[in-house]
Amino acid sequence: MSHASSNPSLPAAVASTAMGRVLVLLLACFSLCASRSCPSYWQKYRGFCYVFVKEATSWLTAQTACQLLKARLAEVTSPGENTFVKNLMDGKKAKNVWLGMNDLVKDGQWVLTSSGSRLPYTNWAKNEPNNGKGRGQYCLQMTADGFWDDDDCVKLHSFICEKKCVHSIPTPCRSPWRPGRCQCPAPWVPSGLSCYTYIEHPLPWIDAASLCKLLGANLVEINSAAENMFVNNIYKSRNVDNGWLGINDIQQNGRWVLTSTGRPLPYSNWAPGEPNNYAGKQGCALMYRNGQWDDNSCLISTAFTFVCERRWREAVVVPIPKPGKDPSDPNSYRPIALTSCLCKTFERTVNARLTWHLESQGLLYNLQCGFRKRRSTLDHLVRFETFVRDAFVGKEHVLGVFFDLERAYDTTWKQGILLDLHALGFRGRMPLFIENFLSHRLFQVRSLCRTLGGYLVQITSAAENNFVRNLIGGKNVWLGINDILQDGRWVLTTTGKPLPYSNWEAGQPNNIGGTETCAQMSSTGLWHDNTISSQMPSVCERSATPFMVS
Repeated sequence: MSHASSNPSLPAAVASTAMGRVLVLLLACFSLCASRSCPSYWQKYRGFCYVFVKEATSWLTAQTACQLLKARLAEVTSPGENTFVKNLMDGKKAKNVWLGMNDLVKDGQWVLTSSGSRLPYTNWAKNEPNNGKGRGQYCLQMTADGFWDDDDCVKLHSFICEKKCVHSIPTPCRSPWRPGRCQCPAPWVPSGLSCYTYIEHPLPWIDAASLCKLLGANLVEINSAAENMFVNNIYKSRNVDNGWLGINDIQQNGRWVLTSTGRPLPYSNWAPGEPNNYAGKQGCALMYRNGQWDDNSCLISTAFTFVCERRWREAVVVPIPKPGKDPSDPNSYRPIALTSCLCKTFERTVNARLTWHLESQGLLYNLQCGFRKRRSTLDHLVRFETFVRDAFVGKEHVLGVFFDLERAYDTTWKQGILLDLHALGFRGRMPLFIENFLSHRLFQVRSLCRTLGGYLVQITSAAENNFVRNLIGGKNVWLGINDILQDGRWVLTTTGKPLPYSNWEAGQPNNIGGTETCAQMSSTGLWHDNTISSQMPSVCERSATPFMVS
């Protein structure tokens, strides 16, 4: 087995229409294998490290994701390795996974993707491969029983990456964005308030946007002439004629917007006669070699390289494992949100001014110790200890009550914070800044839908409600509807507009405890309000865009 490498003969048209958050669970604190061990989440077999990725993607997107991890799609070359991979699947209860074998170059000639050499070992299921009975199945998947099957390369499956373990000195964990440090780690390069990186693997626009999300970034969005020149220089330095931009008019023809926010373009640099929506199928923007823009097809058959961009306002959520908990259970991690250095500096400046006013005006209760300089919870413990000692001397009893609020920060009433500030006399720019700062914090489930190129489902008609009800199969799911900003004013999450349709159950929404600000659909199709901290599945939604496989 050889080191992972890309195969330039693979057609760029083979790509997925959706991607999951593939790399989030793959961050490891050692980038290389030390003393022939494997990074966290990877498992070792005969000198190679393997990792199972649950999120379903197309075959080519899985290959690209593995390459970004300096690995490749697993290439099974022996019965022992086949058994090992099957056991990996069994442990994750996977029904099928992509493997790194294909017959894309010549129908019926199955090869290892990394080298193009013939398969040294096979384990085909009965009557496989059958090429989909002539429908064109050129990529290889392993099913739950360990046998192989050819499948359509644009189907969405989980996958397994592998890389060779090498003797190396461990290197510190480096995530693409290092919160709290004013720099962009390689291969990211800084400009203005952003970090940029070039992705050399051509992908369709929707997959390019999804892959950037996967990396905690956005497909590059041009906001000024200076930024346009900077990005154009990136493409020129790679000798690239065309590169995708994070700009589209998919929702409304002719209304070009930034993909991440849906807002109108603050700057544009269209080539003469563009955008022209040729043949009525061009809804995504790209940059020419000369820096001018063109609209092009969003279809799966159109693939270009691209640049991903991270802005300083975005926070990175780092999962911290809880002691003694099952590491395979998502509930065993405590999410810690880390903002960039510039964002944190500005936040501290505002907090300092806020604290000075509260302290100098005597607006804080004297017994409050938390979140105050030169005070801490230890002050209360010392005070409590004094009570205990005095009671002991006086032969009396002391009653102590301790509260531990579960998910206290998750359930914080943001609108209530603004109301408290108003009651304390804060007016003008500071409350506006705080409101804006809080309003850009995305919930995890909403972030996941955005990663998939969509948003948490927003029911706008009875027909759509019935469709979603049939889709969820008797489960409760989140809806993209909330009344976070104003109690009782339920709006669509993406636009903030009032609901065009509702299907509340009798007595709902009832806002029990004053903390139920998000909407869910029950198994009956009726709606309930619920707390942000509740956990349940979600349904993601995105606009239908026609795709064509060439």
